[in-house]
Amino acid sequence: MARIQILSKQQEKSFNATPRLSYQEKNYYFDLPTDLIDLLYTTIKPTNLAYVILQYGFFRAANRFFDIPTDDENIEFVKKRYKLDVIDLDIASSSLNRYHRLIKARLAINDYTDEMKAALQKEAIEMANTFQDRRKIFFALIRLSKDLNIEVPSFTQLSLIISEALDRQKNSLIDRLRPYEKDAGLDELDMFTQKDDEYKNRYNIMSFKKLGHSTAKGKMGESLAKLKIIKTKFTLNEKTIERIGLTPNIARYYARWIEKSQVSQLTQKRDALDVRFLLLSFI
Repeated sequence: MARIQILSKQQEKSFNATPRLSYQEKNYYFDLPTDLIDLLYTTIKPTNLAYVILQYGFFRAANRFFDIPTDDENIEFVKKRYKLDVIDLDIASSSLNRYHRLIKARLAINDYTDEMKAALQKEAIEMANTFQDRRKIFFALIRLSKDLNIEVPSFTQLSLIISEALDRQKNSLIDRLRPYEKDAGLDELDMFTQKDDEYKNRYNIMSFKKLGHSTAKGKMGESLAKLKIIKTKFTLNEKTIERIGLTPNIARYYARWIEKSQVSQLTQKRDALDVRFLLLSFI
């Protein structure tokens, strides 16, 4: 499969951005206990104090750390509240790690162990098996991370867990399809990945990815003809569809991949059964 898009670009950007907090939320999340403030003032470089306070507040709000841009709106709030003149965001990685460990220890955050990762994987697999929307899975894993009291994994880590869960579910369906790979009905699906006789370097699937909505008589006739072809191929494969448990929800899920992907991503696949499974979902 192509790289699975879990969130929209805007959602991904929002996830990676520092939390947007109201004035009341800033007062709450950046309110450090007196003993912690005393500890920071005696163990942290003065120019790094604001960074640590910001990350402490962000972690309380979102259970994770962030790359802090120099124009972050929370910087001035923290500087003013704690009477800090200078803030340095260019901090050595060794110091960053030490500060992050200090914050997690103070907030009693659990380590991200193999057991914790397995819990997230189990949740993703269970949701994938019921074909929950991948965005729902993503945000469910964030909630579970908070329930487990661990640092929320990065976008890349969460995406990998979800992708692996979806691949596992898909491979299970393909395994069920394998006994029928020589079926004549499946052979009929190959026409979609063959070249269109009327257009050079154009595949037949291109003509079926979107049915037209024109009310012109000729265009309506073309759409009906395409629909008839799809219906015929569906009828030929209906029993196989039932046998492998390819429900409408599952089919819709993978058909969307064909609709949104480049044709080359389909035609260049090495596993013929994988291609036929996707085309089966499509019809």
